[in-house]
Amino acid sequence: MPESGDILIIRIRHFSNFQNPFIIACVEEYTLYNKSDDAVDSLSFNIGSFKSNLHVIDANGEYLPFHTDLKNYYRDDDISSEEKNQINNGIIKIELSKKNKICSGDYRIIRLEYTYEIESYTEEEGRFVLSFPLDDAPRNYVEIRPSRKFSLKAHSLFYKSDGKYYSLDSLKENDAIQLFESDTRITIISKKSIPNCDFRIYIKHRLSGTQKKWFELGYAFVLIVTLMNILLCFTQSNECLPILITVNSIVISYLLLSKGWLYDFEIDKIVSIDLPFGRFGYDKAIIWSVYFLFVQVILIILFFSILKFSNF
Repeated sequence: MPESGDILIIRIRHFSNFQNPFIIACVEEYTLYNKSDDAVDSLSFNIGSFKSNLHVIDANGEYLPFHTDLKNYYRDDDISSEEKNQINNGIIKIELSKKNKICSGDYRIIRLEYTYEIESYTEEEGRFVLSFPLDDAPRNYVEIRPSRKFSLKAHSLFYKSDGKYYSLDSLKENDAIQLFESDTRITIISKKSIPNCDFRIYIKHRLSGTQKKWFELGYAFVLIVTLMNILLCFTQSNECLPILITVNSIVISYLLLSKGWLYDFEIDKIVSIDLPFGRFGYDKAIIWSVYFLFVQVILIILFFSILKFSNF
C-alpha cells in the first residue's frame, strides 16, 4: 500500500481467482486521494513479499513502470542498511506519466496484478490460509473465486492483532462487515476500518459432484468385481476365468486413469474422502483398490492352477 502521508487510501479491493488449486490470479485495487497541495508524479508502495508476474496498472489501463528506489541495486557493497531494509520490506516506486499525475484534490485508482503460487497445503487438513488486513482503508472489499473445475470449502475468521478474533455477529450488528458465500464466490465487504483486524479464510478444495461420481463409480466396480471373483471361486468355472481376468484388468485400468487425472491437476494430495472415522485421500483409496484387485487376480489364478493339478 502507499507509503506517502500525502496520499490517502479511500478503498481497497482484493480479488483472488483460483486458476487451479495451486495458482491464484490476484488483483489489488487501491482508490487513492491526493490531499496535498502539489501534484504527485510517483508513488511509493509497500507490496510486502515478492509478487510474481507483477503489473501495475493505472485507471486508464496504462501499464506503469515501477522499480525499487535504489541507485546501486546490484552492488551489495554500495547499498546502505536503510536501503537494504527497503528491499526486505518490499517497497517499490511507481512512476506516473507526466500527463497523468495525481493533481491536488484528485482521486486515482491503481491496480496491482500478480500471480500467487501456493507451494503446499497443510498435510493434516489439506487447507490453505489467505489473509487480508481490514484496517488499511475505511472501506475494504474481498472477493475469492474458486476454479471452475473445483469447489471450495471455506471457514472465515476475523483475527485481532493479539491472536484473538472478532465475533462475526458483533461485526454485522455494528454494520462493519457483510459476508456473502456461494458456490461461485466468497465476498467480504468492510464498510469501515476495523482496528488491528485481519480477515483470514481457511480454504479446502473439494471435487465437484460430477467428479465424485466418477470415483464412486470406480469403487462400485471394485465391489462388483470382488463379488464376481468370489462367485467364480465357488462355482470353479474355468470357462469364465479369462473373461473375469479381463474385467479385473479393465477396472484396474479405470482406477489408474482416475489417479492419473488427479496427478494431472496436481490435487492428488489435497482432496480427500471424509469418512466418519477420519480423512482418507482419494489417491490412497485408488492405490489400495488397485492392490486389492491385483491380489485377487493372482489368488484366483493360483486357485485354479492348484485345482487343475489336483484333478490330474
